[in-house]
Amino acid sequence: MPLLLVMVIQLIGCATPNTYPASDHYDGKNFHNPIKIPKWTAGQIASHIQAGHRGGKWPDHVHNAQFKQCDISKNNDSALTLTYVNHSTVLIRIGGTTILTDPVWSQRVGPFRKFGPARIREPGISFESLPKIDLILLSHDHYDHMDIPTLKRLVKRDNPTIMAPLGNKHFLQSQGIHAVLELDWWDEQQFNEETRVVLTPAQHTSGRFPWLNKSTLWGGFLVLDERSETSIYFAGDTAYQTHFLDIKDRYGAVDIALLPIGAYKPRKLHQSVHMDPLDAIRAHEDLEASYSAGIHHGTFQLSAESYEEPFRELNQRLLERGLTAEHFLSNTEGRTLAFKETDGQIQLTDQCEIQITSNTRIDLR
Repeated sequence: MPLLLVMVIQLIGCATPNTYPASDHYDGKNFHNPIKIPKWTAGQIASHIQAGHRGGKWPDHVHNAQFKQCDISKNNDSALTLTYVNHSTVLIRIGGTTILTDPVWSQRVGPFRKFGPARIREPGISFESLPKIDLILLSHDHYDHMDIPTLKRLVKRDNPTIMAPLGNKHFLQSQGIHAVLELDWWDEQQFNEETRVVLTPAQHTSGRFPWLNKSTLWGGFLVLDERSETSIYFAGDTAYQTHFLDIKDRYGAVDIALLPIGAYKPRKLHQSVHMDPLDAIRAHEDLEASYSAGIHHGTFQLSAESYEEPFRELNQRLLERGLTAEHFLSNTEGRTLAFKETDGQIQLTDQCEIQITSNTRIDLR
């Protein structure tokens, strides 16, 4: 087999040999959304690419802010901290468990590490400053969420458990990533004595290349800390749909929701797979979340809205709905949100720069 073809297969992955039971989102061959989304025509794809080029001008580089320093090692076991790395990557520390969502430290998100959008902001935490990771949550296989070079570095360093939707284990194992647990929508996995994880539905799609479209499942994750009775919801990549109400009906109001607010223009094309800020607010309300934080914005230009537009629109829509930014937070790289459960209520106690150990500062570059 020619070397180039071997490299393509290794980097892109082969069609997954799916053998899962048929369901409302799996037809025996491909996964799909129960509420069907329209297929893009070649003309619409071309228009999307043109609109992206005509969209708001993004800067070539943005420096990360500096925040006051906090030492989370002083928190008790019931405390929770969320550090926004950027895009959809969030460092979650709750009790004795350290979790990463959709980790991406690569400079580009695309095949061969040479194609696809380049990041305009460095991660809010350098890779070297990360604490030991116990668990990785992968929402789906798109390049800006499943970054194989980063996953390989984490596996080599920490050997974490990886949870991913159905169909992704085959490709990950072909990349030498073996500690993978596959979940279907609403499957529950007990990670340790304190931490339970649920794969939740999402309205999206998958595929690292068009010919692999929908051969793997996509989803979000609900993390349940059974000691503090705290819930953290990571939406992954999704459009607005009824699954937010379904999550609240099954598991009760969510304490903290991580909701995407970017990559939404042109709206006619993106509304079936991506939320805009108003959709994210509606999701926040459906979940009855105590707090929400915006993710999936300001790192890679994936659509036609300007760099700062998600922040502006989020704040405008909050005002229009009579809400404030106190409980729907605008995340920025390197900021840690520290929460504590008191008398059955989750409270935001601090916003600062995380300090992993007493003598190691994070390099925000």
